[in-house]
Amino acid sequence: LRQHRKLSTQELAAELRKPKVLADVRKQLNKRKVTHRHPQYAEWSQRWEEHKRKGKSGIGPSRPLTDVSDKLPREHCFETPEELSQQHPAAEISVQDFFRLRYGITLKYPELVLVGFGKGGRNLVPMELCEFVGGEAARLATADERSKLVKETSQPPAQRLEEIRTLQRDVGRDATCRAFGLEVGPLLDNVPGRVLPVMSLGYGPENNPRVAVPEAGGKFRGNWRTPPGATYIRPGNVQRCVVGLFPPSGMDHQHFLDVGGLQRGLSGLIADAGKLGLNLDFGTLVRLEGREVRLQDPSLLMCLRDTSSAEEVEQELARAFGELGDNVLLLAIIPDQNNNAWQHPIRATNKALCSRIGIAVQHCKVNKFKSPPPGYWSNLLDKLNLKADGTNYYPLCEVPGGGLQPGLQLLRACPTLLLGCDVHHAAPGSSRPSYGALVGTVDKFFSCHYTEVRAMTSRQECIPVDDMESMVYEQLKAFDLYNEGISPQRIICYRDGVAHNQFEEVHEVEIHAIERACQKIAQGYQPQIVFIVEQKGGGARFFANENGRVPGQQMGNQPPLTVVDTVVVDESTFSFHLTPHHGMKGTSRGNLYSVLRNDPNLSSDDLQRFTSQLCHLFQRCKKIVSKVAPNYNAHLAAEMWGLKEERESFSDTASVSSDAAACDVHQRLKTRLFYT
Repeated sequence: LRQHRKLSTQELAAELRKPKVLADVRKQLNKRKVTHRHPQYAEWSQRWEEHKRKGKSGIGPSRPLTDVSDKLPREHCFETPEELSQQHPAAEISVQDFFRLRYGITLKYPELVLVGFGKGGRNLVPMELCEFVGGEAARLATADERSKLVKETSQPPAQRLEEIRTLQRDVGRDATCRAFGLEVGPLLDNVPGRVLPVMSLGYGPENNPRVAVPEAGGKFRGNWRTPPGATYIRPGNVQRCVVGLFPPSGMDHQHFLDVGGLQRGLSGLIADAGKLGLNLDFGTLVRLEGREVRLQDPSLLMCLRDTSSAEEVEQELARAFGELGDNVLLLAIIPDQNNNAWQHPIRATNKALCSRIGIAVQHCKVNKFKSPPPGYWSNLLDKLNLKADGTNYYPLCEVPGGGLQPGLQLLRACPTLLLGCDVHHAAPGSSRPSYGALVGTVDKFFSCHYTEVRAMTSRQECIPVDDMESMVYEQLKAFDLYNEGISPQRIICYRDGVAHNQFEEVHEVEIHAIERACQKIAQGYQPQIVFIVEQKGGGARFFANENGRVPGQQMGNQPPLTVVDTVVVDESTFSFHLTPHHGMKGTSRGNLYSVLRNDPNLSSDDLQRFTSQLCHLFQRCKKIVSKVAPNYNAHLAAEMWGLKEERESFSDTASVSSDAAACDVHQRLKTRLFYT
């Protein structure tokens, strides 16, 4: 508050007495570890440091905050201790007088409220005598906090451009810059760019597809609608759908979601699924009467608390449904209390469910389930179908002479294994393992995927050669199995999250690991390798001039599918900037793609068009996304394994060896995008 609003101590004290501000401060400071700055705790801290020097472990000189009181040090009183009875004969003594008489501390800021420790925050200490310990893992921001952050930081192109011009002028006036002879030109560079064509998408059977084309022309927003009457190219196989209610602690499941709300929600979900060719079988839980859903056996409805562990979920599944088939999906209806599904404890059980019994989980917030906004069921079914081993749509590429052909041109040219690779790191301050994921596409239609995940040393970006080799080896075996003994002649790998100064390490470790995996398949087996690094959020900003503006875009924003491959790229490498998506807010910012290896000598046009086509194929949504779909899938796979440890029961210092075995995905889920 003081930094953001420039408040004095008196103004800050007044703010902290406001109920709304105090409630927010309590929420933000809850369980934060602090230490105290008065003689008793200083002596404790010295003893603890001596304890650590002897190599012993235990609880350090810090305690978690449990409350922020609305009382001042002079207002809160407690029974006078015997040792102060002569100095303070009254029956009760205030916190302010206690610290003055007991420790000789005169409070500098007596107008600041007290903070509490212990059960119920009953041990109150002046705020000015507390310091944060630091080094704690950062908490994930809620959806509301992220939305507010995006709103505050998303600046329209015109405003962003003016800030850049202001910075240009400030650098010219700065004495230090002038002393070093640094100057910034007054004008922006004119850079030639081009807009790549959009790709059509096909729904339904390959011999008679329903074609969807991302909206272009007057208002190009890079999204599309499912064509009327179209079905998924491959509806998922769901033998049993299980509904799980996860009400918050202390709430009865009838108040969380009553029978009427459940029936209406399932009616809408089943009706929309049928239109897309997906049959959702809820077994003996519900029965269909015309188009209405009736709850047939309420005892089969799972009801667990939002604090349920993975073991409890497994036990409830076994109790309610006995022997489960190979294609079972759990529809978990969760509360909206924290407005962030990833932070909900059921997400922590996702890993155990997937690895132990092979059940994919689709989450749905209860308010959306009761009152779905337009298009909600369609978007939910796109994700659900992928988890049920289905495919939503496939690419349609133009062929010479006109017409459309299913599949991607580079994948059709020769047997090609397409890989996406990413690494997820724990929150800052945590020493939990990092997770590397490799997601492979083994067919030309971008419809069959295979996932491998490995635990790594904390904060390690480059995947160790042995782990990378084993993951690529499994991908090659999956390709060989799917294509009936045919091995790939070409491997195209997109790598996310690597900085320029790590290119050499990636080349020596990860690309070398791909070569080793090929030799492990067969001696002398050397497929062509294409390795491309995708870097998000580079320093370059592009603004469309008068000739480059597109109707429907924010003034000055570059149009979607814009590629720039001259002037602002490194001449020593094969690289290009691509902004495939529509900028919904603020100034569009593209990605920089650097080609580290190109054995087949693919042209820049081929790689740029192929990269833009992959941005159309992130199948859990119907729009062109900001990065290639293989990397998006790898990011979600690695993130799911990492974020399961957000639960309090897991240690901040979990070892790699203890988590490595947990990365084994159940065999029947490895060919599904179960983490989307």
